[in-house]
Amino acid sequence: MLGGWVIGALLAALLAALVLQRARRRAQVDADKRRVRAAVAQARSPNEKLEKRSYTVLFLNGSPRRNGNTAMVLEAIKEFVESFNAQAGCSLLHVEVLHLADLHLQSCLGCARCITTGVCPLALVPQDKFHADFLPKLKGCDAIVLASPVYSLHVSGLMKVLIDRLAVFIHRPVLPGVPSLAVVTTAAAFSGRVAKFLSEVALHIGCHPCGEITRIGANQQLRDGAHAIAGTSPEDTNKVITLTEQEKNTVYAMLASMVTPRPEFEPSMWEVGKFHVQRLAAKFTPKVRSCLPRRGNKRAAWPVSGANFRR
Repeated sequence: MLGGWVIGALLAALLAALVLQRARRRAQVDADKRRVRAAVAQARSPNEKLEKRSYTVLFLNGSPRRNGNTAMVLEAIKEFVESFNAQAGCSLLHVEVLHLADLHLQSCLGCARCITTGVCPLALVPQDKFHADFLPKLKGCDAIVLASPVYSLHVSGLMKVLIDRLAVFIHRPVLPGVPSLAVVTTAAAFSGRVAKFLSEVALHIGCHPCGEITRIGANQQLRDGAHAIAGTSPEDTNKVITLTEQEKNTVYAMLASMVTPRPEFEPSMWEVGKFHVQRLAAKFTPKVRSCLPRRGNKRAAWPVSGANFRR
């Protein structure tokens, strides 16, 4: 009899925790929507004094196919984001889609010169557009979307090359507090694991991961499913992908974090622990210690300071 009461109490506590978690999530979604709508209303009023009149969201398409599944999902997110411009009556949100295949990225050499000297030898490669085209857009964006298909249980080769080239910013974050979103498509499985990996990468370069969007299905399956949701025919190619309500809420979270500060965001205990482990390793490893920025160290091209973590 006592065992039955204990099991019943545990089940009731679990149910209450689930209900409370759902209520908190719903409250957070409503708060995000209010923050985005408030920014739109302020932009609509010319008398409002705003810190910024426009925001740039950088989409990084890691698929080699410009019209593949990943590009279709990104186009749907782009349409949803830009729909707020009509409400604001101005170009409040600007979306720039960057196809990694157009950058002709060279594979990282693993020489660590970008960390120790601030100069990457691949900058001398004429066709490589990492420094000339990509970096200025990366440093100037207000939010970033990392998108990749699942290739062989992981991100695409294009996305992995880009992540390797961003190694210096993992040591010295260049996007402190910038909201990020992970988008992953797959024909079968492993989309969740790859999306978490992209969020982890965004976190290491200083971003604030706001969520993940995953789509499963082959190209034609995604198109047929989208037409079924939108109520259109396969001949209508104007609107291929429609975001679900949950996916829209994830985009809302990114936009809300972009248009208003989030002082309530704090690193987790796991993140703080990893930071101190790296500091501890620097004391015993000369190679790691040489990579860390020091006051007066001219080799540190991107020194980390408290001012750099405020936007």
